Amino acid sequence: MGQVHFKLISLSLSGIFFFVIAGLVADHAFLHGISAGIILLTTVCGVTLCFLLKQNRKQQIKNLNNEKQAHKKIMEQIRINAALSGELAEMKDKIRENKSLIESKTKELYLAKEKIYEGHKQLNNLSAQLDLKDREMRSYIKEKTESGILSEEVSCQEFSKNFPDELSCYQYLDDLKWGKEYKCRKCTNTKYSTGEKAYMRKCTRCKYAESVTAYTLFHGVKFPLNKAFYIVYTVIAPGSGHMTIDELSERISLRRNTCWSFRKKVLERREELQRLFGGSYADKWENLLLEEGVELTEKVLQG
Repeated sequence: MGQVHFKLISLSLSGIFFFVIAGLVADHAFLHGISAGIILLTTVCGVTLCFLLKQNRKQQIKNLNNEKQAHKKIMEQIRINAALSGELAEMKDKIRENKSLIESKTKELYLAKEKIYEGHKQLNNLSAQLDLKDREMRSYIKEKTESGILSEEVSCQEFSKNFPDELSCYQYLDDLKWGKEYKCRKCTNTKYSTGEKAYMRKCTRCKYAESVTAYTLFHGVKFPLNKAFYIVYTVIAPGSGHMTIDELSERISLRRNTCWSFRKKVLERREELQRLFGGSYADKWENLLLEEGVELTEKVLQG
């Protein structure tokens, strides 16, 4: 736009120059030419000045509108910041409240943990005392049971009061084998878990599982275990040596061949122990029950 104004002014000056030259050529028109040039220059300058003032006014209005918009945005941002500041203050208050609550709950949990620890400690002590009492009671019952059934001949019904079912026999063997301490036969580890069957123990290290009847006279027995117990009893109990296989079969309601086969196994076991350690050793109930044949012999000789 400034270039247009410059061109208008240049044109006006050119017109004045033209009229001056024309006036020099014609003296009578000199004054008229100057007057016309001045009028034209004045008109052009006035128009230009008005135009410039108008444009300047428009720019001022535009700048003022921009400032208003900027001021409006600033005020809006201030309002948003004030709202956010309020929300932030509320969040800080809530955080302080939650922190205080968490600290309180943490303290309660710590106190509860201390109580649980003390209770667990007392429970362990009580459990250890109960285990000791249980071992003492089992030992006492075992001694009384053995002394009772071995002191004189008893009937199958009387014998069954001590070993009424297979579960009681499993319990007796479990106490006899592992009552003092469990030790894995493969890796000598002393920690175990329960196995798939009743009274089976599984090593936590090598995973070797051993049934309660393994390494005993009763391993692989296919008939009720309490009847097998009674057959062993008839071998070592006083006054029972005269019992025939037929009488034994009838007394425990078991096939004759089964009675004969298992009793033969017990007698062979007893004869082997008598040959190695003497009669008193062979007549002990637990020696007959635990670890058959050469396995027990090797253990005793190594020990």
